[in-house]
Amino acid sequence: MSPADQDTLILARHAAAGRWDAFAKQLRLSAARAKREGDLWLADQLNDIASNTRPMPRPSSGRPSAAGAPAHRPVYPPQVERELERIIGEHEHMGPLREHGLTASNRILLTGLPGTGKTTFARILADRLHMEPHTVRLEETVSSRLGATLKNIAAMFERIETTGGLLFVDEADSLLARRDNQHDVAEMRRATNLMLQRIDTFPPDAVLVCATNMTGLIDPAAYRRFDTIIDMPLPDRATAMRIIQGRAGELRMGIDLADDADYAGISPARLVRAVDAACRRVLIDGHDHVDADLFDRLARMGDEPHPDTHDRIEQA
Repeated sequence: MSPADQDTLILARHAAAGRWDAFAKQLRLSAARAKREGDLWLADQLNDIASNTRPMPRPSSGRPSAAGAPAHRPVYPPQVERELERIIGEHEHMGPLREHGLTASNRILLTGLPGTGKTTFARILADRLHMEPHTVRLEETVSSRLGATLKNIAAMFERIETTGGLLFVDEADSLLARRDNQHDVAEMRRATNLMLQRIDTFPPDAVLVCATNMTGLIDPAAYRRFDTIIDMPLPDRATAMRIIQGRAGELRMGIDLADDADYAGISPARLVRAVDAACRRVLIDGHDHVDADLFDRLARMGDEPHPDTHDRIEQA
């Protein structure tokens, strides 16, 4: 497929899905390529169309509005933030990459314990790339009926190949299970084979994000299929403090923390829930400030550090 044909296909997918910001961005990339090839008239026409592209209003989903609920911006360790920005940067400069026979990183594996932000990472990536997110629900994919799981896997990849977007596969270890496990049924080994084949041929203008907290269950052959593997570590002390203070700021609340407070190794999801719970308690009492003891109790409630917590923090 020629670069011009690829541009046409990408533009058609963006238009069909109503992703007008992404449509305009692709037009500008095509204009830049036309200019480099000396076709100044085409470059001007494409830039003019891009400048006049306006998003169409989306129909109401009928779901209740979340107005008034402040959105939470997750805080990731610096190495995770760098990887996120690198991937986005590559997709924003696909033209130069393509001219040298390269594609943007689009087959991503996220590893890490529950609550470390893997699902949110995929959502942010879809938002920043103006891509429609498609989430694979394991209970709707894996079936006890012979052959049904393979059909479901094929269907989810075919949908992405047709419409584009970001495909998020949580608990990917269930669909990429080790094939040397003698206790697994043959159907799941065939599912792993099909997943590996589909990852190999995944379209360059879409993004695949797989997530797992059970890396030991994934077939070793899967790892080399991903062009980016990101470990999502539990936060160290400094990152944990940024998460706590950041969430309190989003809620326009003050929060006191002891000078020697150390919440390293507690998942970001738990820290955010603890801030929310503490704020609810003091607000109904007519206050707007959380004291250190209350937050500490809520943050550590039922907390049992995972056995490899310290290893992950050291590696970070």
